[in-house]
Amino acid sequence: MATATAPKGKWDSTIALLWRGYTFIDRECRRLGSDIFTTRLLGNKTICMQGHEAARLFYDEQRFKREGALPGFAKRTLTGERGVQTLDGAEHRHRRRMITALTTPSEVERLAGTVEDVWRSALPSWARREQVVLIDEVRPVLLTAICRWAGVPLADAEAASRARDMAALIDGFGSVGRRQLRGRLARRRAEAWISRVIDGIRAERPPAGDRTPAAAA
Repeated sequence: MATATAPKGKWDSTIALLWRGYTFIDRECRRLGSDIFTTRLLGNKTICMQGHEAARLFYDEQRFKREGALPGFAKRTLTGERGVQTLDGAEHRHRRRMITALTTPSEVERLAGTVEDVWRSALPSWARREQVVLIDEVRPVLLTAICRWAGVPLADAEAASRARDMAALIDGFGSVGRRQLRGRLARRRAEAWISRVIDGIRAERPPAGDRTPAAAA
């Protein structure tokens, strides 16, 4: 993965990155036939890469630091100010262990089963309509399933609005203008909501056998 032989992308890819978002690097790698290429972002020389080697490289704590890597406007949407993606050292490893302990194969299987149950329960309602916009309907289905798996109470009446906020976090990540503003506002609402939920769970003291993510928080 030597950068000396890496192909060059466009002279400056700032607009392409803002327009393509997550798919930008993959598209350019496919176009150039390489898992690494150089370009410029806001005029600064930048190396873009993907693949297993790139992932291993980014986890080398002697070469990379997460703190300060993401600009503030990005942290105020998807990741949050103290997300695991922004931590280094022991703090990062502790948070990552907590997350990986909750995503074992058996837990992934339980989540998949919950998604299927919630999805199937939504089918009769969809079948009665002349038209269904799938992306709008799937968002609350996925959020409801995730909340059930995680042990987070979610009323049916609030599932759609909470799901829209989750979508705004993703859509606003790294964007500018209205999408960024919507993402920031959604982040504030989501953090206020989940803080109330976690405080309530802690106050009730979950049973010792409760291993849901909410109980572990």
